[in-house]
Amino acid sequence: MEYNETLAHEYYKICEFESEETKKFINPNYSKFYLEEKKRINDYKQRFLNIIGEKELSYEETYNKILNSYISMFDVGRFKVLRQEPYYKRIMGIQSLYKKEKLETCLDIKISNKKEDQVSFKNKKELEDELDKYYIRLNRLFMSGIINNNQYMRFKRKLEYIYNYYYSSVLGEQVPFRMLSNEDYYLIEARALNNNCSFEEQFIFENQIIRNKIFKYNFNK
Repeated sequence: MEYNETLAHEYYKICEFESEETKKFINPNYSKFYLEEKKRINDYKQRFLNIIGEKELSYEETYNKILNSYISMFDVGRFKVLRQEPYYKRIMGIQSLYKKEKLETCLDIKISNKKEDQVSFKNKKELEDELDKYYIRLNRLFMSGIINNNQYMRFKRKLEYIYNYYYSSVLGEQVPFRMLSNEDYYLIEARALNNNCSFEEQFIFENQIIRNKIFKYNFNK
């Protein structure tokens, strides 16, 4: 049941992410981006539910079904693969950053709200060292009885979500999801036409250029 609770929590995060992103759809200058984002959210949510053979009903019904579903070892493996996807890291990371105040207060730290379209201010090794330092601090709080087991697990999971998202950004995995205005889309379309290729081909090409810059910045520091 503990694994089911984790899945139910992740389903809640996906729905929460969808709700937060939907609030931004009213901005007409980014309508194309949010249309693509909506497609990505719906696709990811459906693949998540397909693993356990569930169709989305109301939020409460779906949440309860996940809690009571039988999860085979094969399904656990499929979820493990799904969790390696950059979009999963984006959802969990962003949602955890939205609600990081209690974590910051507990550990007496300040976690930056790094956007996925920015070159990371730290490389992977620096981020790993920082996370290890926070784990040590969290373990000390738990061993001294200042926080209970539920708090410890909740804060530990939130740190994992945030830093997996940061690692993904350092690797350039979040580049395809960067926020583009309608004008940005039109410019990419124009460059695609000029290069005699499709929008998708041009988009992938430009994403790779950005990823290369991120790699050069982070691995040559």
